Amino acid sequence: MKKIRDIIEGAPQVGIIYVIKSNVYIEGLPLRQAEEMGDFIGHPGTHYAFWGKLQKTYPGLSTFDYVMFPRGRVLYNKKTRKFILYLDKDIIKNKKVVSKIMSDMSLPYENTKIEVDEHYKCHLCGANIV
Repeated sequence: MKKIRDIIEGAPQVGIIYVIKSNVYIEGLPLRQAEEMGDFIGHPGTHYAFWGKLQKTYPGLSTFDYVMFPRGRVLYNKKTRKFILYLDKDIIKNKKVVSKIMSDMSLPYENTKIEVDEHYKCHLCGANIV
């Protein structure tokens, strides 16, 4: 079975992100399949729900709460016509990981704003897990 990202290769995505030991986990949707949320277009899912899926796939994560690791989200602002990549500050420090997220989600560098969002601050920050 093909994932949505395989069907629409190269289409910019919005979605939910986790980073654990430089491994990037994304639940993304192509922009045209995402949900309108006021002035934004975004993935309708939550970090909590995505974490449950990750725990089923990676049983070693089952003892951790969803807020323990650095995370982020990509939204599209309809007014500014820009993507916003909200990330934990520890993820932003790792340019290689940010570049991988941008590439995996087909985000245009010239049309994406990267911002720290304290809402996504992990409980293990500073523990060298990004």
